[in-house]
Amino acid sequence: MIETRELTHTYQPGSPFESVAVYNVTLTIRDGEFVAFVGATGSGKTTLIQHFNGLLKPTSGWIKIDGVNPHEKDAPKGLMRSMRQSVGMVFQYPEHQLFEETVAKDVMFGPKNLGLSDAECAERAREAMERVGLPYGSFADRSPFELSGGQMRRAAVAGVLAMRPRTLILDEPTAGLDPAGRAEFLSLCAELNREGVTIALVSHTMEDVARLAQRVFVMKKGSLARTGSPRELFADADGLRALGLEPPEMSRLRAILNSRGMDIPADTLTPESMAAALARILPRGSAPKPVEEAAR
Repeated sequence: MIETRELTHTYQPGSPFESVAVYNVTLTIRDGEFVAFVGATGSGKTTLIQHFNGLLKPTSGWIKIDGVNPHEKDAPKGLMRSMRQSVGMVFQYPEHQLFEETVAKDVMFGPKNLGLSDAECAERAREAMERVGLPYGSFADRSPFELSGGQMRRAAVAGVLAMRPRTLILDEPTAGLDPAGRAEFLSLCAELNREGVTIALVSHTMEDVARLAQRVFVMKKGSLARTGSPRELFADADGLRALGLEPPEMSRLRAILNSRGMDIPADTLTPESMAAALARILPRGSAPKPVEEAAR
């Protein structure tokens, strides 16, 4: 479990360039959850999540992982290293972190830094690569730079999974991917969450948040502006726009259809749920073509 209480982070405190990036954030992420962080550019999302595995230290307030504050003076020795093993971070454009001559060597890099044996590192690499859909026999000896964009993301995530984290922090993980690669990567995230991995996703794409997240944290100017389920947040289109965000396309379509007398449920957030809602309401084959296309 990740907890923060009144967490504040200031860059270059006391200097003429002092900037408060995160202010007074209190939240809890429970084991096994899939949560999302959204907000306009510069709202503090990336700065906040970099506290979750110790990359940044709060200027004030605190963060606890499983009830322990790793920054306390009396924190157990080696706790920070253990924390970074337990909470894996996948940065935006993670393929830029790939550097070894083969995929297997890249995936083994983290376990080797833990001091594990070559046999254990190889076993972890095999397990992680298979888990992300890169069969070891086919990809182990390939250069990571010969892979497709989606495969490179998978290789980067395999390197994090080889550390066997309980939590994955994903910072705009689909940026720059084509639609097929994006769908492939998000499917992997959903699968990992079903297997018990806690996921915290930073995203500007409300459709992805609506499809995957159980809870959403909305950031504005460094502070936590709102928290709730996708259904709760996306039902309030005006409130979202006031925070600099647009609701998902299906939420906008739902509002249009309801204004025309239909009764589309508030949890209709994806094309699949919209198609199902329309199928319940309309006689077979009677949906106007533009509505059918929008639902798809």
